[in-house]
Amino acid sequence: MRLYFDGTVKRDTAGTFSAGHSSDFADLDGDESIDLLYLDKGMLRTYGSSGSEMYSHTFETDQLSGPVIFSTGPSEKRTAVYESSRQMIHLIGRSGGALPGFPLRAGQYYNIGRVSNKSAWNLVINGNDLYLYNYELSSSSK
Repeated sequence: MRLYFDGTVKRDTAGTFSAGHSSDFADLDGDESIDLLYLDKGMLRTYGSSGSEMYSHTFETDQLSGPVIFSTGPSEKRTAVYESSRQMIHLIGRSGGALPGFPLRAGQYYNIGRVSNKSAWNLVINGNDLYLYNYELSSSSK
């Protein structure tokens, strides 16, 4: 369902998903419309405001948590999915592909933000060895 500021309610049917799916929404492509993300049975599917599929990404397992959307600029979003069985974090760009260097070994806690350089975005993750790891993300990774 979509709720609009003028009180309009619109029912969307993007696909068929299991009761165990998870979802999120954001403007992924910079068109100022909300896009929908669904993580279900080892697959991430994204749908644009028109209801058409923008992209899908298949994982090797269905033991996943997320999706978590991070904004890394005015028109740039990245989607994180955590794979608990292998303790890996996947970072997906707006075109649906894995960012270079991903997946990375990680604990289940992570965040994206600016650490010290105001022009760079960083992924901070906990390792399973009681350390925190800080990775600078490339701005060219879409």
